[in-house]
Amino acid sequence: DCIATLEQGAKALGCASGMAAIHTVFAALTKNGDHVVCSDAVYGPTSTLLATVMTKFGVEVTFVDTSNIEAVKGAMRDTTKVVFVETPGNPTLVMSDLTAIAEIAHAGGALVAVDNTFMSPALQRPLTLGADVVVHSMTKFLNGHADVVAGVVVLKDAGLYSNFRKTLNQIGGVIDPFNSFLVH
Repeated sequence: DCIATLEQGAKALGCASGMAAIHTVFAALTKNGDHVVCSDAVYGPTSTLLATVMTKFGVEVTFVDTSNIEAVKGAMRDTTKVVFVETPGNPTLVMSDLTAIAEIAHAGGALVAVDNTFMSPALQRPLTLGADVVVHSMTKFLNGHADVVAGVVVLKDAGLYSNFRKTLNQIGGVIDPFNSFLVH
């Protein structure tokens, strides 16, 4: 709830790691036959998750330079359900226009998820720029003292919470109480 407030979101879910948070997003929002557009500059395990695990379950993925709005437009399909952006991108620090990307995604019926780990809610609040979901590796800035591995999913719409919570519980990537306490 504290991180949801910092991000100006409705609800949040604590996860066992940043990758558990990212996996929860894709598992909650996609199914066989769906398509994801993803920044080509993202945390390595994010692209690996999409290119291996998610494609094994029939989710198609297109990696694009999300700093190029025309590339984002060109990557959209009727089956696109999620546009996943990391800005600044890891490791290149490329910046993407979240407001423009959200307009494109929403016009195509897709949701926008943003990895906000690098910026933290102190410097960027993607939900206020049009994103629907924000993830963080709380292992980094949000925890700040190198003793926790954790992640979080923040939702703009509380209506998404039930699906995300069920998905997180089924995947098993929930945060343990002690790490939650330490981050808080």
